[in-house]
Amino acid sequence: MRYIEIKIEINSEFVEPAIAKLMELGFDSFQIDDPSEFASIIENLDDTEWYDKEQVSEDFLQDENPDNLARITIYCDDDAEGRANLEVIRSAFDVPEDSGENRYGNKGVKVVSTVQDDSEWMDKWKEYYHPTRVSERIIVTPTWAAEAEIDEAARDSTWAAEAEIDEAARDSTWAAEAEVDEMCGGAKSSGTPNAADILIRLDPGMAFGTGTHETTALALRMLEKYVTVFELNARDSSGCVSVLDVGTGSGILAIAAAKLGATDILAIDIDEDAVRVAKENIEYNIDSGSTATCDACDAGNACVSGDACDVGNAGVSGDACDVGNASAAGNAGDKLRIDVRVGDLTKGVDFSADIVVANLLADLIMAFSGDAIKHLLPGGVFIASGILIEKRDSVLKAMRDAGFDTDNADIASQGEWCAITVRKMIGCEKNVKR
Repeated sequence: MRYIEIKIEINSEFVEPAIAKLMELGFDSFQIDDPSEFASIIENLDDTEWYDKEQVSEDFLQDENPDNLARITIYCDDDAEGRANLEVIRSAFDVPEDSGENRYGNKGVKVVSTVQDDSEWMDKWKEYYHPTRVSERIIVTPTWAAEAEIDEAARDSTWAAEAEIDEAARDSTWAAEAEVDEMCGGAKSSGTPNAADILIRLDPGMAFGTGTHETTALALRMLEKYVTVFELNARDSSGCVSVLDVGTGSGILAIAAAKLGATDILAIDIDEDAVRVAKENIEYNIDSGSTATCDACDAGNACVSGDACDVGNAGVSGDACDVGNASAAGNAGDKLRIDVRVGDLTKGVDFSADIVVANLLADLIMAFSGDAIKHLLPGGVFIASGILIEKRDSVLKAMRDAGFDTDNADIASQGEWCAITVRKMIGCEKNVKR
């Protein structure tokens, strides 16, 4: 779609009167970029994981805006009405320097307009999103990728070199490597495709989670390890494996959990658009005859939300509860249930799981650790990713304070990021009702 981008360049002190004038003219939607406001924020901002003073040039503001002018941006459709709006704005603001008619300072006001086409950038990111092997078994691919490109990714073993595992922190008591290898289809991947490979097809849209970012890849590797272990134990006890995915984004971690053998999955995100995207991706990846989404389902897989309960092929969309009995992983053999919902972390959530996974930022992980342990079954694990390595010790302390066993923490790192998996010690916390 073509649109007109209109920029009003003005002294910072006159931004408020200019906005008032725009509203008087009938414009109520605009973007304001004020260098003086940004400078004030930086001056009073301490270092965080979002901002590091040492990495911001002292000349940043001058480089970005040499005239030190504020910019008010208005967007209009490139049609007759949009062009008329441009002329209205020009008439009101485009006044030469030192003009006696100028009400906005002696530098005058400049109105700059350009016609843009969002098709030039809307899908630009797709050029850089290709099929990628992110773990021993998991290959993530965009929905539009050619089969040849997917096959090439399946033969790629470079992910192993990129993932630096902190062996000293690895808890090897969970399962013998031979058991895990057996579940993963034999020996560790050498870059050769095999029947045990798991293919996840995604169209993430605006949601986070393509699988190519280090934080998502680390979370996927941890899920592959621990869902496999829990699934092995569940097979022996004829039980099920439950996963709580907090901050699901594109739904990639929930999909991976299902394909690895988890049978009871709750995925939550605060963003309604992300939840919509996650549901679409789950529907694309998981056979509709074996998935479900409803606002509330009891442990017996009956729909108790008050909506119609279809025990056939309701699939992911809507509020019906499908209790089909095919396993997405092809090995668990239990009923699979996936519930995707809007929520703020786990506020108001009544669900306990074998695994809680959260790919968030370190500060959120620290704040969430106390709630995470309440939603874990005895002996369950908390997989946390999105943590800068420099924040690792702070996160471990928060986890320890929440009651997790951090002495045997399993830590993996890639680039500047790390993922931490810790176990809930049996009897350390009262469980949330499942």
